[in-house]
Amino acid sequence: MIIKMLKINIEQEKKLVKELDNLFLHSASSEKEKILLRAAIASKSNQLKILNDSIPLLLKKISFARRLPEEYILKNSEPQISLDNDKEIITLDFPFEGSNKLVAIKRKDKNKYLEELYISESSLKDLKKSKDKTKKESITQYKSPNFYVKTANKFFLNTSCNLIEK
Repeated sequence: MIIKMLKINIEQEKKLVKELDNLFLHSASSEKEKILLRAAIASKSNQLKILNDSIPLLLKKISFARRLPEEYILKNSEPQISLDNDKEIITLDFPFEGSNKLVAIKRKDKNKYLEELYISESSLKDLKKSKDKTKKESITQYKSPNFYVKTANKFFLNTSCNLIEK
């Protein structure tokens, strides 16, 4: 189970890195888009940090040897501070792109992760809305044809007309 959770966390980190790359390559035209883009980037990077912080705890749980019974540990050793990793890591199930995603994070980071997830989703929605508006405006603009296109049309117009007639 722990190895599966580790794989899921790493896959989620890969997706976040791809999304961050797309956000960095995105060009914002207005000041509002720039603010939304910065908020989405900051939120995605914070999500990545939270997921990355939970990996050492998951790795501590992985062992190739069986654990000794606690009774044996308590009788034969000095009292030590025990790290109860089971209580530190929780699994979080959240909707993402139409399906539910499962990640393992620290218990103390749960609220922060959900907040960052909400911020990034709302920023991306607003960014899409503003992008759709700019697409509608850009459709009405026309460009004059390139010089090479003009010369190619002059050279091959008669040839293409003859081919169409045949």
